[in-house]
Amino acid sequence: MLDDVRGIAHQAGEVLVKHFNNLAEADVSCKDDGGIVTIADTETERLLIKNLKKLRPNSGVLAEESGEQREGDSRWIIDPLDGTSNFASGIPWFAISIALETNPGSGNIELGVVYNPISREMFYGSKEEGVFLNGKPLHLSTRTSLEQAMMATGFYYHKGKKLQDAMRIFQHVQERVLGVRRFGAATLDLSFVACGRYDGFWEAGLAPWDLAAGIFFIQMAGGKLTDYQGKPHSIYEKETIAANDAIHSQLIQLIQHR
Repeated sequence: MLDDVRGIAHQAGEVLVKHFNNLAEADVSCKDDGGIVTIADTETERLLIKNLKKLRPNSGVLAEESGEQREGDSRWIIDPLDGTSNFASGIPWFAISIALETNPGSGNIELGVVYNPISREMFYGSKEEGVFLNGKPLHLSTRTSLEQAMMATGFYYHKGKKLQDAMRIFQHVQERVLGVRRFGAATLDLSFVACGRYDGFWEAGLAPWDLAAGIFFIQMAGGKLTDYQGKPHSIYEKETIAANDAIHSQLIQLIQHR
């Protein structure tokens, strides 16, 4: 099944590439949460749902644009285009994210795929086969020094007090680490933690489709995941801290004592 899902992700990537830098004004609209949606989001999501449900006809779906379809003992958690704002602005930093959850609502992920069709990097794996980037096993960073650590975060579309809170954390962490990147695609940020490019990640306000596949990769690679209070993480939590053990223990202290 994993090979089939990877093939479907490739097909969806071709749709995104077709629309990239070819959007008309009418192809972009605003959402209630302050974000935007494009024709590429909706077209890609339809393709993903259609083809993934062929693999498991009785499975349900939880997707960013079309919402939740409850049925069966498993469901596909889908983000057809993570980084829509980047995509619509012609910035080549976005990805497709697919995860299969058994026992919907449990957060138990069996397989995941994250694909950037511009860089042609695909992160993928299953509980049976392990996790990989273009055929190479994923390994977390082994760095232990916070001062040499490269971090990633995001602010979503926060305004007002939420933005102020996020910026306080950002400043507190930035003052202690080598650097913090905010590129606007959490699925790729989490995948980069899983492969050791980033040493840690934190963000609040993410949805299950932002988290499911990337969190699965980090878990399979042996990473530590909690919320901001240090409680065990779930894809249904609104706060995420992810890193190796050494960096996580230091990062959570910074966030808790902001």
